[in-house]
Formats: sequence, structure tokens, C-alpha cells
Amino acid sequence: MIAAAELNQAAVVGVPVKDTVKCVKDGIIMATPDRRLLWSVQTPQVFEARIIKLAYRRAAEQGFLGTDDASLVEKMGVKVVMVEGKYDNIKITTPEDITIARALFAPPNAPPRIGFGYDVHAFAENRPLILAV
Repeated sequence: MIAAAELNQAAVVGVPVKDTVKCVKDGIIMATPDRRLLWSVQTPQVFEARIIKLAYRRAAEQGFLGTDDASLVEKMGVKVVMVEGKYDNIKITTPEDITIARALFAPPNAPPRIGFGYDVHAFAENRPLILAV
């Protein structure tokens, strides 16, 4: 991911969708996008620091709420490269995701483990900063 971002300024990891996706409005199917063009975006997402900072600043100025960091960068017209990930790189967003994570990774009957962490790094002059979100 870092190498992809260094070459392209912006990169995300994801996998091709397996399901058929429908565009629906008021309960009526409006369209079926070409599945060959659809990817599920995962983490990490990596950007040059100046680009992601500018993307957040512009989004705030325009009142734009993207669905992820990449959508803010895309809105500026910056190309974001997709790096193929793995289907077991899941996000824990809903209670069902915990069930899936247990099935994939936990020993049988193991209690869930949840943690929080942070990193602190010193800034250095004349050195690019790359953030992975």
C-alpha cells in the first residue's frame, strides 16, 4: 500500500464484489451496475499527507460528507489506485461482523477481544509524511 501510494499519491485496498448490486429508489430497482466495475473498499487507505489534508479541508469548506477518505480525494480529481486485497480483511461495523470474525479467526468458544491503540511519531523536516487510515 505504501509503495502504491508513493507511486500514485493515493491508494486503497479492496476486493471485487461477488454479489449483484442494485441501485434502488423508493423500493424500485433503478439500475444494475456492471459488477466487473465494482469493488468493496477495505482498509488501509494511504495518501500523501498534503493530499489528504487538502481533501479534508475542501470537503469541510464544501460541506461534503464522503463515505471514506478516498471519496474526499476523488472529489478533488486526484486518481486513487486500487490494490487488490483479501476477502478475509473484514471491517467490524455491525454485530453480524463479529460473528463473521469469530468464524474466521477465533478459536471455538473464545471470548471476543476488543482493543484501542494509538501511535505517536515525531515529525521530521524535509521528509514526506504518509498517513495510513
